[in-house]
Amino acid sequence: MKAPTSKSLKYCNEICRLGAPLVIAFLAQIGMQIVDTAMLGQLGAKALAVGALGGTIIYTLISFSAGFLSPSGVFISEMRGARNNKHIPIIIKQGLLIALILSFLFIAILYFSPFFLQFMELDKELVEQTGLYLQTLAWGLPSILIFIILRDFIVAFNYSKLVMIISLIAIPMNAILNSILMYGLFGLPELGLIGIGYSTSITRIAMLCFLVVYIASNPRICVLLRNASNHLTTFIQFKKMLTMGGSTGAMVGLEVGMFLMVTLFVGQIGVISLAAHQIASQCVSVAFAIAFGLSQAANIRVAYVKGANKAHLVPVYTYASLGLGLFCSSIIALLLVLGAKPIINLFFDSELLANQEALGLAINLLCMAAILQYFDSCQAILLGVLRALKDTFVPMLLAISSYWLLGVVSSYLLAFHMNWGTVGIWVGICLGIGASSLFAYMRYLFINQRAVAIDDDQAVILKTT
Repeated sequence: MKAPTSKSLKYCNEICRLGAPLVIAFLAQIGMQIVDTAMLGQLGAKALAVGALGGTIIYTLISFSAGFLSPSGVFISEMRGARNNKHIPIIIKQGLLIALILSFLFIAILYFSPFFLQFMELDKELVEQTGLYLQTLAWGLPSILIFIILRDFIVAFNYSKLVMIISLIAIPMNAILNSILMYGLFGLPELGLIGIGYSTSITRIAMLCFLVVYIASNPRICVLLRNASNHLTTFIQFKKMLTMGGSTGAMVGLEVGMFLMVTLFVGQIGVISLAAHQIASQCVSVAFAIAFGLSQAANIRVAYVKGANKAHLVPVYTYASLGLGLFCSSIIALLLVLGAKPIINLFFDSELLANQEALGLAINLLCMAAILQYFDSCQAILLGVLRALKDTFVPMLLAISSYWLLGVVSSYLLAFHMNWGTVGIWVGICLGIGASSLFAYMRYLFINQRAVAIDDDQAVILKTT
C-alpha cells in the first residue's frame, strides 16, 4: 500500500494535538530528574554518585513498568473506537491490578537493594547510601504506576493537555520540596540526600492526587469509571494484557539494558570517553521525548481506528506520525551538528586546554547522536503502531536480535577489536537501533497487509451473502 497523500495535514494535525502535550510532559519528567541531579550536586560528589546509581535503577524499573502497563491504553482506545465504553472499567481495573502487583514486587527489590548492590564490588558507603535513597523512592513507585494507567485512560479520550499541566507543575513542586527536606526548612529535620528521595516520592503522590481529583470532578470521564467495582476481571482479557505487557516490558528492558551495557564498555575506555558519552546520551534522551510523544499519539489513534473497523486509516496515521518524526529528527540533527560546541559548553568549559580531548570526542559523538535519533524516532513510532495492532511477541524477538546480537556485540567488536574506541561503540548502537527500526517497518508492512487481506475477505463474504 502506498503512503497516503490526501488530507495528510488533517491527520498530522491530529497527531500533533495529541502528541505535543505528551512530548512536553515527558520533557517535564526529564526536568524533574535534572532538578534532582542539580540539587544532589550541592551535597557533594558522593551524593551525586548515589543519585546516578539510584536514578539508573529506578528509571529502569519505571521504564519496564510503563512498557508492561502500556496494553491498557491500547485496549481502552480500541474500546472507545468500537463505542464499547462499558468494557473500559474492566480494562482499567485489570491495569490497576497489574500496577499494584508490579509495585509490591519492585518495592521489595528496592528495599533489599543493598543486598544486591554488595555483589557489584562498589564502595561500602556508596552501597548503603544508595540503598537508603532507593528505599525513600520506593514510597512513590505505586503512585507513578497507577498514574500511568490513569494517564493512558484520559489520553485515550484526548485529555493529553492535563498530563502536560500536571507534569509541568511537578517540576517547581519537586524543587521546593527538595529544598525544604534537604536543608530542614520551616523547623523540619535536615535530611540531606534522603530528603530528595522523599520529596520525589511526595511529588509523585501529589501528581496522582491531582489526576484523581480531576477525573472525579469531570462528569464526562468519571461516568466511565462509576461502575468499575461492579465488573469482574475476566481471565482471558487479563491474560492478553499480561502477555502483551510482558513482551513490551521485555522490549523496553532489552533497550535499556543495551544502553547500560555499552555505558560499561565506555567506562572501560576512560573518564574522558565516559564524559563525552554522557553528553551525547543526554541529548538523545531529550530527542527521544519527541519520538515518545509521537509514538503514544500513533498508538492511540491506530488502536482507535482499529476498534472502529477503519483499517484503511491505520497506514494514514502511521505515515503521518513517521513523517512528523522524520521532520522533527531533521531539526534536532541540525541543532546537534551545527550547535555542538554550545551544547557541550552546557556541560563543561570547552575553551580550557584540559578539556580539548573531551571536546573533540563529544563533537564526534553528537554527530553520531544526530544519526541515531533518526532511527530511534522511527522505531519508537513503528513499535507504538505494532502495539496498537497487538503485535508484541515477534517485535520482542526482533529486539533481541537488534539490540544485543547486533548492537551490543558490534559495539564491543568495533571498540576493542578494531580499536575504534567510543566512536565504535556508538556505531554499534546506531547499527542496533537502525536494524530495530528496519525490522519494525518490515513487520508493520506484513501485519498491515495481512489485516487488509482479512478485511477484503470479509467484504467479499458480506457481498455474497
